[in-house]
Amino acid sequence: HTRYIGDWSSDVCSSDLDHYVPISGMAIAAFVLSLFSPIALYNPGLAVVAMAPVILGLLASIRISRSAHPVKGRSLAVASLALSMFFISTSVIGHTMMRNHLSHQGQVHFSEWLELVAEGKLREAHELHRQYSDRQLPGTDLEAIYTKEVDDSSTDEEQAELVAVMLSRDFSPKQELESFFDNPPVSDIVAHAKDATFEFVSVQEAIFKRPDSEIAMVYRMTYPQGGVNRETEFMVRMMRSRYEGGEFHWHVFDINFPPREQ
Repeated sequence: HTRYIGDWSSDVCSSDLDHYVPISGMAIAAFVLSLFSPIALYNPGLAVVAMAPVILGLLASIRISRSAHPVKGRSLAVASLALSMFFISTSVIGHTMMRNHLSHQGQVHFSEWLELVAEGKLREAHELHRQYSDRQLPGTDLEAIYTKEVDDSSTDEEQAELVAVMLSRDFSPKQELESFFDNPPVSDIVAHAKDATFEFVSVQEAIFKRPDSEIAMVYRMTYPQGGVNRETEFMVRMMRSRYEGGEFHWHVFDINFPPREQ
């Protein structure tokens, strides 16, 4: 048997090191973080998470280009950039489209509410303030619901149904209507809706939730008073809810004055 005596291990390790090309740790980190960038689709505020791999990917590409020795990882850096930017742009575009859609639909349904108020149909308008599941069925005598006294000893079928409706709420429908319409700016809208013009100003806030979504919009009401035109701005918050069968229904959730700018 032939035996080799010598420091052969140092020759082998030296040869391996000569051919070894390191991989950029920053590029690896950027690619791993980019795998979490799809969370930006659920909330635009989380796009900041998707920005981290973009920054790391750019820095990794710059360092690899300027390195005095060969460094692998450029493809990982580019992939992290492409993946993150795709989800960021998709998130921004998708939420912008949803915001515009909710704004348009909210304006349409709020206009229906304004028309009822202008016509003096406050009971019908108040029904649009309720959630769809709490509204009276079509054909219900709203006058009986909102004004008539209830005799809980009556055996009449319609009267018994009215009693059930009244007792199922903390406040009577009449009290709910009065508390909603008697306070400004809603009371101002009721007083001037017939002669006023309403102008959409801006979207204050949009909240996308499942199964509900909200859109807060600022309006300007212009109405004649004392021979001059006066203006009042108010904010209406519209709520869109999804019910069984996939149907969406809107209601006027709240009307208030817009928050003051600090």
